[in-house]
This record gives sequence, C-alpha cells and structure tokens, in this order.
Amino acid sequence: MKALLDSNIVIYALISEHAALRSYLKDLEIHVSQVTRVEVLGFSGLTHDQFLAYESLMADMTHHDISRGVIDSAVRLRRQRKMSLGDALIAATALEQGLILITRNARDFQWIPELSIVNPFVEPD
Repeated sequence: MKALLDSNIVIYALISEHAALRSYLKDLEIHVSQVTRVEVLGFSGLTHDQFLAYESLMADMTHHDISRGVIDSAVRLRRQRKMSLGDALIAATALEQGLILITRNARDFQWIPELSIVNPFVEPD
C-alpha cells in the first residue's frame, strides 16, 4: 500500500512505546510531503540527536514537493472548511498523488470524501 504519513505519524514512529506503529509502517510504501519535513525537523524543541534521528527516518521515504496541483487542491479544501495550512497541503498531496493518508488525527480529514484515511492507532471495524 502506498501511503502518505501525516507529521504526527512520523513523530510517533520514533517514540519507543509505539513499536506496533513501526511494525505497521514497515509493510507500506511510505511517502511524505515536504510540509511534514518542515513540521518535524523545524520543531524548535528537538535536540540535535532527535533531529538526526528524524532526518534519518525520513531519508528513505519518497518526498513530495508542493506543486501547483497541490496548491490548487489545498486552496479548494480551505475554501470548503477551516483547516490549518499544513493539514490542507498534506491532504492535497495525498489527493494529488493518489495516496492513502496515515494519521492519528483522522477526524481532521474525514470530511474530505475523496481522501482515503487510515488511523493505525484504531482497530479496524
């Protein structure tokens, strides 16, 4: 399965108590938006070692730039409902690339009918 990771999933992936998440992710073809790269690596509270660990984790992922198509999709989403710029760009990237969005904050995106979402912290029905 090809999946775009929301920033929160990248963060959780390196937290020791989330071994089940890491196990879930190992079977996916993982993609990230450049927005996630900025959100994770740009966090001012990261130590140098944490920065290097997240940078290393994301090095093997496919990265997606913010294209004109992503911008146009993000504009459309934000005109429909109030959402953060980061969430709009991440959702738009998933839509434009035809990727499933993996996020712990599914409720932030569930109103977008054409977006496939998986919350790996919730057991499937």
